[in-house]
Amino acid sequence: MAEKRQEFFDLIDKAYNTPAAPKFNDLKKKLLKYAQELNAGDDYIKIMLSLRYDLFHADRDLNLVTRISGLPDQFKAVFYFIEPQVKKIDEKTLRQYNLAYGLMMMPIPFGGIIG
Repeated sequence: MAEKRQEFFDLIDKAYNTPAAPKFNDLKKKLLKYAQELNAGDDYIKIMLSLRYDLFHADRDLNLVTRISGLPDQFKAVFYFIEPQVKKIDEKTLRQYNLAYGLMMMPIPFGGIIG
């Protein structure tokens, strides 16, 4: 797992340091945050799922079919590293992460953190 974590970090680092269009500046900030979280030993699966989501939503000008293929190559490399690992995660674990994420994003009146 340490090798995967290091490879993941290296791909994020390479994507972060690759020049990209200004529309990807927010994604680059998130890449930096995820790299710091990986270095700190944070939850690997949570980081993968969050980054996968952010990559998929990095360029909303692209239609759903080309959202990943339309990204710069270094961003695609990160996505294609993550995707097979996400497919290996069992459904119970995915449900737990999705439930936790969904509860956090509920409006404050319903007990979430985002209003």
